[in-house]
Amino acid sequence: MKSTDDELSMIKEEHEFELMYQRSYAHMIDRMKKDLIAIKITANEMGESYKQKEGIMNEESEKSRKTKEQRM
Repeated sequence: MKSTDDELSMIKEEHEFELMYQRSYAHMIDRMKKDLIAIKITANEMGESYKQKEGIMNEESEKSRKTKEQRM
């Protein structure tokens, strides 16, 4: 009888450990999904910023080229 109680207690502990592990895993997956979304948003913002700055650079380069042409 004693060994059955011990076995049951061990099984309950293992079950509780596995449930805790499952919750931890689910939390990690959820957090990773949120982080991925945040990274994608940041990447999109940086891409847009890059395009704007590249456009400004091209405009300034064109102005500079025209100024040099006018001097010559």
